[in-house]
Amino acid sequence: MNVSEVDEGEVKEVYGFWLEGVLLPFISLPGILGNIACVFVLNNKSVDLKQSFSNILKCLSIFDVIFLVGVTCLYTLPQLSTQYKTYFGPLATPAVLPITQIALTGSVYSVVAVAVERYFNICKPFNRNRAGAFDGFGYITGILLFAVIYNIVKFFELRIEFETRVDNSTNTSANVPEVAFTDLRKNPIYANVYIVFNTLVMGVLPLSLVWFLNWRIIVAMKQATRRHNNISSLQRRDRAMTALLSGVVIVLLIGHTPKTIINIYESYQAVIETITSHFTQDDCVRKDEVQTNLGRLDDKDVSSPPNPLLSPKHHHLLLQGLQVSGSRSVSLQLYYKHTNY
Repeated sequence: MNVSEVDEGEVKEVYGFWLEGVLLPFISLPGILGNIACVFVLNNKSVDLKQSFSNILKCLSIFDVIFLVGVTCLYTLPQLSTQYKTYFGPLATPAVLPITQIALTGSVYSVVAVAVERYFNICKPFNRNRAGAFDGFGYITGILLFAVIYNIVKFFELRIEFETRVDNSTNTSANVPEVAFTDLRKNPIYANVYIVFNTLVMGVLPLSLVWFLNWRIIVAMKQATRRHNNISSLQRRDRAMTALLSGVVIVLLIGHTPKTIINIYESYQAVIETITSHFTQDDCVRKDEVQTNLGRLDDKDVSSPPNPLLSPKHHHLLLQGLQVSGSRSVSLQLYYKHTNY
C-alpha cells in the first residue's frame, strides 16, 4: 500500500464522518420529528381535509419516518459508534437495507397516490375512483403490497459471514460478523436487469406520472378560476391542496431527478456491457473452434491423401478469419461508444 492510497483512505474517512455522521443526522432527525408531527396533525378532526387524502398523507409520513430511521442505522450510526459498526451493524444490515428500500418505494408511490387522488377530485369529480375507496385504504393497501413484493428480492442479496479475528494484545480471538454478497447479487445478469428495471420503476415512471397529473390539476384550477369570479370555500381548499401537492411534487423532483439521471446512465452502460460481453463470448467460442480445427489439421499424418483443406492458401485464410474474429469485439465496443441510443 503506497502513500497515495493511505491518503485517499483518510480523506474518504474524514468526508464520510462529516457527511454521514454530522450532516445526515442534521437533516434526518428534523425530518423524523416533522413527519411524526404531521401524523398527529392529520389525525386532528379540525383539519379540513378529505379523509382519503388525509390517510394517504399519513401513510407518506410513516414511510418517510421508516426510511429516515433506516438511513440513520445504515450510515450515521456506523460513523458514530465503533461497536455498532463492528458488531451490530453487519447483523442488522441484511434486514434494515430491504426495509429501507420498501419504505422508499412506499414513499415515492404515496406521492403518486396523492397526485392521483387530487386529479380525480378536481379533473374528474363525477368519475368513480375505486382506488380511493374505504377512505383511501385502497391506495394504501396497493402501495404496501407493491412495495413489499417489488423489494422482496432485496432480502436475498446479502448474507452474514463470521470472520475470526485475533487480538494480539490479549491473545484472544472473536468471531466478528461481516456482510457479504450472495450469489444472486453477484450475478451480472441480475445486477444489470435490476439497474434498468429499477430506473424505470423508481425514477422515470413515478416522476412522469406526478409531473403529468400535477400539470393537469393546475390547468383545471386555472380554468375553474376563469369561469367563476367568486371563489367558494371549497375552491379555496382545493387551491390550498393544489399548492400543497405542488410543493410535494417539487420536493420529489428535486430529490429524485439527479438520482434518476444517474440511474439512466448506469442502465445505458449496463445494456451496452451486456451486449458487448455477449458478442465477446461468441467470438471466444469461435476462436476455440477455429483453433481446434487448425490443430486437427496440423496433427494429420503427412501420408494422408491430398485434401484441399490442408493447402497453405486455406490455412492462411483460416488464420486471417481468426484475427478478424478477435478484432470484432473491439470494433463493437468502439461502435457502441460513439453511437447514441
